[in-house]
Amino acid sequence: MVMQDHIHTFEDLGAKNADHSVMTFRQFLGETFLRLRGRPLPPIPPGPLPQRQAYINWGRWVVDCPNCNASLNVTPTDVTAICPECGTAWFEVVFPPPGIKVAIETILLKRPGNRGRAFPNSNWNLGETVGQLRTENLEHGLGI
Repeated sequence: MVMQDHIHTFEDLGAKNADHSVMTFRQFLGETFLRLRGRPLPPIPPGPLPQRQAYINWGRWVVDCPNCNASLNVTPTDVTAICPECGTAWFEVVFPPPGIKVAIETILLKRPGNRGRAFPNSNWNLGETVGQLRTENLEHGLGI
């Protein structure tokens, strides 16, 4: 049985620049936006941005685009994003508070995975509580 050792973020994708150096999230957004949209990233507007909640899908932190619903792998090290698929406006990615984030990840990491880098049993949906995740683990004979 394959066990996941952490919930994946953008950095775990291993996106590379042309020189094979690791790409930052912002570099990835820029290159993908240019490739798909045919233009560079627009500037981030001043002031507060609309917020979108990050969630865990198949062991990855993701956020859905507010316009087209495309899913984007995200990172807590850069919480400003734009969807390269549709080019919607910039938005802020909101992660759960640190203590809750760690509790969610700890519980999900008790679940078995079986597809290399994909972990179909490691999901956390918005509105799902730590208590609900613990209950699911107990119902399946897993640790909490």
